[in-house]
Amino acid sequence: MEAFILSTSLCASLSTYHQIFRIIKNKSSDDISFIHVSAVFLNMISHLVYGVKLDNQTLSITFGNGVAATGLLLLVGGYFSRVRRDIKHIELANIENK
Repeated sequence: MEAFILSTSLCASLSTYHQIFRIIKNKSSDDISFIHVSAVFLNMISHLVYGVKLDNQTLSITFGNGVAATGLLLLVGGYFSRVRRDIKHIELANIENK
């Protein structure tokens, strides 16, 4: 049962890393809901703490991986959201100066 849980957790986190790579490739995080990802991140943290409290390695590994993946998604998504906003401001300033 633990092997099943760990393997499904790995698959779920791989989908998160796929989203991170898409954001980097497209240099845009417009299709990310930061409220949803933040809620998932907080949920993962609470389950990680619960797993550590129970001294359950399966929960700790599973949700530790989830915390890392969703945390990285928030960081990368936030960075590219800001970069895109800055580019729009520069483009608007260039249009106004013409």
